[in-house]
Formats: sequence, structure tokens, C-alpha cells
Amino acid sequence: MDRILTALIGFWGEPVVVGNTNAQTGPFYAIKAINGPVVFSALAFTKSGQSLSSGDRLVEGDVLFGPVASFTLTSGKVIAYKVGI
Repeated sequence: MDRILTALIGFWGEPVVVGNTNAQTGPFYAIKAINGPVVFSALAFTKSGQSLSSGDRLVEGDVLFGPVASFTLTSGKVIAYKVGI
């Protein structure tokens, strides 16, 4: 299932591997943790206006579905699937 989901999301969006602490702007369909734990210092959703708290984390293999407007990592590495190519 994970491969199918990754393939479908990757087909419709541009995958971006992020392993630094620079702010990333989307929008993104999904964010998958590939080297964790992944800790966010900031993460904002596009439509709801809600955000995760600083220090929230994903473990390796977790997928956070968006739409995500932007995010910044404290640690870890993710594949972020950008909307539209």
C-alpha cells in the first residue's frame, strides 16, 4: 500500500527531499518522514489555517497529508510532495 500511495502522490506532485532547517514553501500534498525522528519547528496547513506546535514529530515512514502551506524542520529528513508540476 505504501508504494502505491507514494507512486500516486508522486505522480501528481513534484517530490522534494528536504533534510535542512530552511523554510520550505508549498503547497504540498503530503510529507513523508524518511529519516527520523522528523521534528518540525514550524508547519502550517493551507486551507484550515491551523498549524502544528513546535517540536511535533513524525517517525520514519509516517505520512502527513496536506495541503501544507509551509514547514521548517529542526531535524530529520522528509520527502515533501509539491502540488502540481
